[in-house]
Amino acid sequence: MAFWGLMPHQVVDFNKDCPYYAITIPFTMLQEWKLRKEFLETMFRGEVQILLGLDDVEVEKKRFQRWSEELQQMNSEIYAACLMEICAYVMRIAIRSLPARIKSQEKHRPPINLVERMVMYIARNFTDTISASDVARKVDLHPDYANTIFKRVFCSSLASYINTQRILYAESKLVISDESITSVAYQSGFNSISRFNAVFKKKNNLTPREYRKLKRQVT
Repeated sequence: MAFWGLMPHQVVDFNKDCPYYAITIPFTMLQEWKLRKEFLETMFRGEVQILLGLDDVEVEKKRFQRWSEELQQMNSEIYAACLMEICAYVMRIAIRSLPARIKSQEKHRPPINLVERMVMYIARNFTDTISASDVARKVDLHPDYANTIFKRVFCSSLASYINTQRILYAESKLVISDESITSVAYQSGFNSISRFNAVFKKKNNLTPREYRKLKRQVT
């Protein structure tokens, strides 16, 4: 199944013999995969998308177990291969989602609240030089009030949340690309390499260079 991680979801029932695996995919990566627009919009509204007609549950369990193990390996080629497989898997979910269900949901689309609008604006624009004030302006709120209601939901200021999304994006770029650290910093939305290094190290306790070296070590 696939769901928008920023919307609250809860497992209410499970079978103890069935493992549960969770893979978090950055929003920018979803954009690069060019998934069906209808699929993404439905998911962003909080709907859980399920891959129908599984032929073999045991095969699925082994697939996710392998991804779970390989994504932990410090090997950039294996990491990239896993991403391609996960991309194909999510595309399959998008293709096989019930079209009728999506169509019905579009007719009765619920309104998006202010915090959701802020989150979606950040997700689509954090690689640009946006600020907390830009986010507040987008939803027609005073910056202080926008920050207050956002922090109430996410326990994080708008500025901190924007930086978190940028660092997650940068981490991926450092592992799967050979671009310079300066290039990765600017692509991630930072307009200062010193600021990028400071925020990155605060989150990972490693410099970007150390992080890349560690993740690329072959175990």
